[in-house]
Amino acid sequence: MGGVDLADMLVALYRTPFRSKRWYMAMFAQIIDICVDNAWILYRKHANPATKCMQLKDFCYEVYHSLISTNKRVTYKKTDESTTRRLCKTRPADSSRYDGVSHFPSVKEEGRCMNCNKKTTVYCLKY
Repeated sequence: MGGVDLADMLVALYRTPFRSKRWYMAMFAQIIDICVDNAWILYRKHANPATKCMQLKDFCYEVYHSLISTNKRVTYKKTDESTTRRLCKTRPADSSRYDGVSHFPSVKEEGRCMNCNKKTTVYCLKY
Protein backbone atom coordinates (compact mmCIF):
# COMPACT_ATOMS: atom_id res chain seq x y z
CA MET A 1 0.00 0.00 0.00
CA GLY A 2 1.46 3.34 -1.05
CA GLY A 3 1.89 6.36 1.18
CA VAL A 4 -1.11 8.25 -0.16
CA ASP A 5 -3.39 5.22 0.15
CA LEU A 6 -2.23 4.65 3.73
CA ALA A 7 -2.80 8.30 4.63
CA ASP A 8 -6.31 8.24 3.14
CA MET A 9 -7.11 5.03 4.98
CA LEU A 10 -5.91 6.38 8.33
CA VAL A 11 -7.83 9.64 7.94
CA ALA A 12 -10.98 7.73 7.01
CA LEU A 13 -10.69 5.39 10.03
CA TYR A 14 -11.21 8.00 12.74
CA ARG A 15 -12.41 11.18 11.11
CA THR A 16 -13.16 14.10 13.42
CA PRO A 17 -16.95 14.54 13.57
CA PHE A 18 -17.02 18.17 12.55
CA ARG A 19 -19.82 19.88 10.63
CA SER A 20 -19.72 23.44 9.47
CA LYS A 21 -21.26 25.59 6.76
CA ARG A 22 -17.94 27.36 6.32
CA TRP A 23 -15.71 25.47 3.91
CA TYR A 24 -12.46 26.51 5.56
CA MET A 25 -13.47 25.01 8.91
CA ALA A 26 -14.00 21.60 7.30
CA MET A 27 -10.60 21.94 5.63
CA PHE A 28 -9.05 22.84 8.99
CA ALA A 29 -10.54 19.71 10.58
CA GLN A 30 -9.17 17.59 7.71
CA ILE A 31 -5.69 19.09 8.17
CA ILE A 32 -5.81 18.40 11.92
CA ASP A 33 -6.76 14.77 11.20
CA ILE A 34 -3.85 14.39 8.78
CA CYS A 35 -1.43 15.91 11.30
CA VAL A 36 -2.58 13.56 14.07
CA ASP A 37 -2.26 10.55 11.75
CA ASN A 38 1.25 11.60 10.72
CA ALA A 39 2.18 12.05 14.39
CA TRP A 40 0.89 8.53 15.12
CA ILE A 41 3.03 7.10 12.31
CA LEU A 42 6.10 8.86 13.75
CA TYR A 43 5.17 7.63 17.24
CA ARG A 44 5.05 4.03 16.00
CA LYS A 45 8.32 4.43 14.13
CA HIS A 46 10.23 5.78 17.14
CA ALA A 47 8.51 3.77 19.89
CA ASN A 48 10.44 1.29 21.99
CA PRO A 49 9.94 -2.19 20.50
CA ALA A 50 9.69 -3.72 23.98
CA THR A 51 6.58 -1.70 24.86
CA LYS A 52 3.22 -2.00 23.21
CA CYS A 53 2.29 0.95 20.98
CA MET A 54 -0.99 2.80 21.38
CA GLN A 55 -3.68 2.17 18.82
CA LEU A 56 -4.64 5.05 16.52
CA LYS A 57 -7.96 5.61 18.30
CA ASP A 58 -6.28 5.88 21.71
CA PHE A 59 -3.57 8.13 20.30
CA CYS A 60 -6.18 10.48 18.78
CA TYR A 61 -8.04 10.56 22.07
CA GLU A 62 -4.89 11.45 24.01
CA VAL A 63 -3.93 14.21 21.57
CA TYR A 64 -7.39 15.77 21.48
CA HIS A 65 -7.82 15.45 25.24
CA SER A 66 -4.49 17.16 25.88
CA LEU A 67 -5.40 19.98 23.48
CA ILE A 68 -8.77 20.52 25.12
CA SER A 69 -7.63 20.29 28.72
CA THR A 70 -4.95 22.95 28.68
CA ASN A 71 -5.60 25.37 31.53
CA LYS A 72 -4.02 28.48 30.10
CA ARG A 73 -6.09 31.59 30.46
CA VAL A 74 -5.73 34.34 27.94
CA THR A 75 -5.69 37.85 29.38
CA TYR A 76 -6.40 40.83 27.22
CA LYS A 77 -5.13 44.29 27.98
CA LYS A 78 -7.48 47.22 27.61
CA THR A 79 -5.97 49.43 24.97
CA ASP A 80 -8.39 52.32 24.94
CA GLU A 81 -10.94 53.77 27.31
CA SER A 82 -13.30 54.49 24.40
CA THR A 83 -14.08 50.79 23.99
CA THR A 84 -16.28 50.76 27.08
CA ARG A 85 -19.84 49.63 26.60
CA ARG A 86 -22.50 52.26 26.16
CA LEU A 87 -25.43 52.34 28.55
CA CYS A 88 -28.80 51.41 27.09
CA LYS A 89 -31.58 53.94 26.97
CA THR A 90 -34.12 53.41 29.69
CA ARG A 91 -37.49 52.26 28.48
CA PRO A 92 -40.63 54.04 29.58
CA ALA A 93 -42.49 52.72 32.59
CA ASP A 94 -45.07 49.99 32.01
CA SER A 95 -47.91 52.33 32.89
CA SER A 96 -47.04 54.66 30.01
CA ARG A 97 -46.12 51.86 27.63
CA TYR A 98 -49.48 50.14 27.80
CA ASP A 99 -51.78 53.18 28.03
CA GLY A 100 -52.37 53.25 24.23
CA VAL A 101 -51.54 56.94 23.87
CA SER A 102 -48.79 58.47 21.68
CA HIS A 103 -47.55 55.27 20.09
CA PHE A 104 -46.98 56.90 16.72
CA PRO A 105 -44.04 56.28 14.43
CA SER A 106 -41.65 59.12 13.78
CA VAL A 107 -38.73 59.34 11.35
CA LYS A 108 -35.28 60.26 12.63
CA GLU A 109 -31.69 59.58 11.63
CA GLU A 110 -30.79 55.99 10.97
CA GLY A 111 -30.04 54.01 14.10
CA ARG A 112 -30.47 50.57 15.63
CA CYS A 113 -33.80 49.02 16.53
CA MET A 114 -34.22 48.38 20.25
CA ASN A 115 -35.70 44.92 19.65
CA CYS A 116 -33.71 43.34 16.81
CA ASN A 117 -30.63 45.61 16.39
CA LYS A 118 -31.25 46.11 12.66
CA LYS A 119 -30.83 49.56 11.15
CA THR A 120 -34.00 51.62 10.92
CA THR A 121 -35.16 55.23 10.64
CA VAL A 122 -38.59 54.72 12.24
CA TYR A 123 -39.02 55.11 16.00
CA CYS A 124 -41.90 55.15 18.43
CA LEU A 125 -42.46 58.55 20.08
CA LYS A 126 -42.52 56.97 23.54
CA TYR A 127 -38.95 55.69 23.26
